[in-house]
Amino acid sequence: MNRTISTHSFARRGAVLAVGLALALGFVAPSSSAQNGGRVSIPSGTSFTVRMDTAIESSSARQGDAVRATVTSAVLVSNTAVIPAGTTLTGRVREINAAKAWGTTSGVTIQLDNLTSPTGASIAVDGDLMTPNGERMTVVDNLRRGTELNFMLNRTLVLDNEFYGEVEPETSNVRILSATASTRAGQMIVRIVAQTNNTFRLNETHQRRGATMHIYVNGTRQGYVRGMNELVVTFTQDEWRGLSDIVVHSLGNDVVIRSNSIGAGTITAVEAANIERQVNTLLSDYARILGVRYNRFTGAVTFTARNYRENEIELLFALNSLASASKLYTQLIRTTDDPQGLAGATDIVLQQARAVDRAAERTRAGRAEPIVRRWTAMRDEVMVMDNGTATVVDRGNWPR
Repeated sequence: MNRTISTHSFARRGAVLAVGLALALGFVAPSSSAQNGGRVSIPSGTSFTVRMDTAIESSSARQGDAVRATVTSAVLVSNTAVIPAGTTLTGRVREINAAKAWGTTSGVTIQLDNLTSPTGASIAVDGDLMTPNGERMTVVDNLRRGTELNFMLNRTLVLDNEFYGEVEPETSNVRILSATASTRAGQMIVRIVAQTNNTFRLNETHQRRGATMHIYVNGTRQGYVRGMNELVVTFTQDEWRGLSDIVVHSLGNDVVIRSNSIGAGTITAVEAANIERQVNTLLSDYARILGVRYNRFTGAVTFTARNYRENEIELLFALNSLASASKLYTQLIRTTDDPQGLAGATDIVLQQARAVDRAAERTRAGRAEPIVRRWTAMRDEVMVMDNGTATVVDRGNWPR
């Protein structure tokens, strides 16, 4: 009797192990899934690999921030990719757990609750991120963009053909000469130049499929108007965040814009000077509150008191470092357009801004409260630089 129970138990464990191995290697949903009239059920416990398109750090994350990931390995049922590679998984930051005392752990609680397929169809989903070794990730921190993790369904997911069906192909009727992309104030601006004689009025349709944005340019014949061979397409940050490339479809060869997923965006010289001015004013006011002499022209700081409380000096140092970085950044923007140099300088400014964030969060002194409030109000103007950039056009086989 005991042997029979043991044998059944072993067989059951073997079946579970086999299903788990299939999911891990091929992400094949169990054959017991219903598939009637195009509807497919993906059982709870199914997991698939996703790549994080959003970096998550407790020092800079804010409640409500958007979080995005991309499915990298399709979930198959009867050889049909019912959750295709390129499907996007989105959600938001629910809670920030900052380390406020010795021995406590900082982290970010996120909720990923929506799948959007390359067809554009969306569906609510209930699941959690998992480490490669199967541990549930309820709190994350220092999670780099591009990190690959697993996502496991907590409930059965029912999909239909609208979600996983084929995308109807679109076409372009004009020949594209070039396309470039840049980012500014959180928006991505794509400038497209077509080979026309200024008698076509250009228009576009676009569709995001996973980490690729497809732009289809078409023209309708009009009277001659100078400059009608150019088209500008603007995407919001939610639309372009996490893109790996942009394909501008052409009557001839397509034009591909490669994105730099780890780069940082730049701002205009006027915007940089405004940030520099605000940071300097904040530092000057805080120095006066603490009884510290600060020369905003030379950056020299002279301490005039001995007693400082509750991390007051940490915030002063962080603001002073950000003021110095902001000053150099403004000068750099006015003198160079080198993308690598600007990206590196932007990273430094963002590091200093995050240091101000950490100091502001740890400072409990009453004298610092108005400065912390003012920093919170202006921080988004600095953090807008952390938005990624797109590189110049890659013409592929297009004749030069």
